[in-house]
Amino acid sequence: MNNKRIIAYAISALIMIILFVVIGLFEAHKYGCSNVFEVYEKEIVLTKDVDFSDEVTMSHYGNPVRLSVGTTGMIYDVVNYFSDDYGKDYMRVTFILDDTSEFVTAVSVDPEAERKTEPLTQATVIDISNIETPNEVVEEYKLTRDKFEVRKTRLKYEGATIGLAISIIIVIIISVIICAFRKKNKSVTSIVVVVSIVEVVLLIYSIYDFVMINILSKL
Repeated sequence: MNNKRIIAYAISALIMIILFVVIGLFEAHKYGCSNVFEVYEKEIVLTKDVDFSDEVTMSHYGNPVRLSVGTTGMIYDVVNYFSDDYGKDYMRVTFILDDTSEFVTAVSVDPEAERKTEPLTQATVIDISNIETPNEVVEEYKLTRDKFEVRKTRLKYEGATIGLAISIIIVIIISVIICAFRKKNKSVTSIVVVVSIVEVVLLIYSIYDFVMINILSKL
């Protein structure tokens, strides 16, 4: 091949590699949307009476709620690709009231954190110091969030690596075929056409992946 054809093929190969890496990242993200999440679950005990008479409680339950010292509740807080139940600074917790109904509220991980998560901006929340073994609870909770971030990052690198590996193998195979054709003085036009078609398909699929990720994020 002359210099122009070599440059053209090099650019084409680079485009293919980039598209495979992008698709690898997108596929990893799609997989993570459904399969990568962490749950923090733990029973807690109140060490202080807590009264709830805020607007959120009144609108949901119709009357004030009091949780007495010694009341047990269950933290069940989920983080996934698109959301963290009450944000990273609060844990979702459920108490069973005397009438057997569920009362859902939040425990503050950091009492000084700004309340940005609805409906916590106007709700009463339980201070972490008002439960037994608060330091242990916070440490365990943060470990689940750290684990989630590690899993998400690892999956991203795995997706990119797989895409890169596949693309390099394909480029090597195509290069070997082209060299074989050139040695036998055969035209490589058909190979170039196939490569172009493959790249168009990869581009369309990467756009499809991008759209699907955005759809999943809104479900």
